[in-house]
Amino acid sequence: MDLLEEIKKRVESCDKNKIITDLGYNSKKKGMKKLNALLCVDSLENWLKEIDYDFLHTSRTFLIKLCTLVDIDEKICKSEIENIQNKLLVLNNKPRPYIIVNTDLKRNNESLLTLLLYFENYRRIYPSEINVFESSDNGLSEAKKLVKNHYIKNEGNLRFWGKIINYIYYINDSKYILSKDGEVLPDNDDIKEPDLGLFYGSRDISKFFDLGIF
Repeated sequence: MDLLEEIKKRVESCDKNKIITDLGYNSKKKGMKKLNALLCVDSLENWLKEIDYDFLHTSRTFLIKLCTLVDIDEKICKSEIENIQNKLLVLNNKPRPYIIVNTDLKRNNESLLTLLLYFENYRRIYPSEINVFESSDNGLSEAKKLVKNHYIKNEGNLRFWGKIINYIYYINDSKYILSKDGEVLPDNDDIKEPDLGLFYGSRDISKFFDLGIF
């Protein structure tokens, strides 16, 4: 059973206002905001990454209480939460996998601050860490799917960065070059990220994006 999908299905068939009251919220607005956030999240991994304490529930206690209200066995819910949190503990000690969108960027006179604050994240795609962790192919299947969808969605051009050439997938100490169709290409030293000159002194500060600082 996909727990998140089952929760979403059952909540949609219930009176949401009653759920909010039964969750213990005096403010329906606050409770509804949290419930809708859960209904919009794409994975329980992303939900549980944040403690998000609202002076009544954390993400974990909210989830457990909600499961009981929609008649999902509390033991099943707690077991799933424990499994996810154990995986997140392991993942916290691993570098975050990411995909760089490689383009034919022709940099003009944009300031370093502009590049850092407004454009760098456009060319980075982050696969689900748990999907990568659970995969048998180093997350390649997940990366291929993301690349294909990204290329189609952006119609081959990335805002500011230009025409998409290929994608570079980084996982631990490995690097994979992916085509626009998500196929693995032969590694080639000539295929690399464009040098943006994102340096402070001698330090390459673009790497701070890998740590989620920007």
